[in-house]
Amino acid sequence: MARCPSLPCLAILLAIFTASFTARADCEPAHITRALGIEESWLENAASLTWQGGQTFAAGADLAFNRNIGMELDLPTWDAVSHAVSPAIGAGLKVRLYGPCQPHSSATYVTAELEGQYNTRARPAPPGQGDLIAGQIEWAVIRPAGFFQGEIGRSVALGVGGLPGWFINASLGRRFHLVTLQCEFEVDNTLPPGPYGTIEGSVGPQIAFWLTPSWLLALGEQRTFTRVPATPRYSTWLLLEREFD
Repeated sequence: MARCPSLPCLAILLAIFTASFTARADCEPAHITRALGIEESWLENAASLTWQGGQTFAAGADLAFNRNIGMELDLPTWDAVSHAVSPAIGAGLKVRLYGPCQPHSSATYVTAELEGQYNTRARPAPPGQGDLIAGQIEWAVIRPAGFFQGEIGRSVALGVGGLPGWFINASLGRRFHLVTLQCEFEVDNTLPPGPYGTIEGSVGPQIAFWLTPSWLLALGEQRTFTRVPATPRYSTWLLLEREFD
């Protein structure tokens, strides 16, 4: 059985340890909940575990160094069927461009992020696991009736296996105290070149539960639209996140 690479494991442990002992520096808004496939437009200290399609597990962490600068860390994924560990690891630097640092029922948040992905061992890397860099803008608009959040950006391949292209991902939803309902939409042109084109999309309704003020459990069902025959059309997502004050 494949083991998690030592460097990524140490990195996630360090991230969680640092987050748990960092003075609260984030500007996390109220009346909104993160979506399963969208980077947050606010800075926070959190660690998460995601389960996708019944077999793929991914871990990550978010750190807020202060009220204006933070980072995210995406660890290699693990396939529960093949027991294979992806050699790709990602990290991003986030800068808050606009948004209050106090909870408001009506607020707007805008964040810029520069994110990179590095393949730690496989050369040449398989499609989707190669080296790349991506720039994106993340936003959230919160009103008493609901919220609208999303991200838009472009990735540039730095080697074999990196998938360049543009992407846009957004969701509409509403938080009802401890329960959040939202629907996420995504379109991108990052598929490998081939006879079926490079554009794909997805839509996914989601429900999230705040088990405690720090623990979030989210569940979603994603419908993918693509011309590639072998791509699964439906997949279930499950997220468990722990926020650190």
